[in-house]
Amino acid sequence: MPDQLVVLENISRIYEGPNPVNALVNVSASIQQGDFVSIQGVSGSGKSTLLNVLGLLDRPTAGKYILNGLDAMHISERERTDLRCYYIGFVFQSFHLLATRSAVENVELPLYYRGINRKKRKESASKAIEKVNLLHRSASFPATLSGGERQRVAIARALVGSPKLLLCDEPTGSLDKNSSDNILELLEELNETGLTVIIVTHDSAVANRSKRHLYVVEGQLHE
Repeated sequence: MPDQLVVLENISRIYEGPNPVNALVNVSASIQQGDFVSIQGVSGSGKSTLLNVLGLLDRPTAGKYILNGLDAMHISERERTDLRCYYIGFVFQSFHLLATRSAVENVELPLYYRGINRKKRKESASKAIEKVNLLHRSASFPATLSGGERQRVAIARALVGSPKLLLCDEPTGSLDKNSSDNILELLEELNETGLTVIIVTHDSAVANRSKRHLYVVEGQLHE
């Protein structure tokens, strides 16, 4: 039986204000190491809030979140930052690459913030960019890359720190069908190596590539 990587118990997220919003309502789920999970939902359903909670970018109002056996709820912001840095990789729809850095320099960035020396950063970044079959474009700048290539660089950046969990927010949303298929094939290959992958998407064709399907409806999670 694979280890439980993520355990959510009765997670709620309320955004306070004149008209409070119950973005998540008593969400419970467990995700095993090596799962490939899609999370679907209409705009405003709470799926982005759930992704932010999973990624330790947002703190739930109530509930329990265990990540790799560690309490991710009752810890300081510094501890949450460390957990995020060492356990989670992020892939976004809009890539978030620095225009003034080459592909390999973009991939290096997470290691720079960990304080890893320049030589080791370059070695690890080169290995990560090779994993996404883009070593030949290492010295290229984002503006000279296609959308699919930029997303591969973003995936390499997410992988460089050897995360246990890869969170993908609409990873093919800005790509044409051919590039989308290539990115999904890459994510499948990474999952086959044991990496846990979670994709948030509104696209059923993308979700159908996953092994497990979750749905967020009005802040509640269904399978």
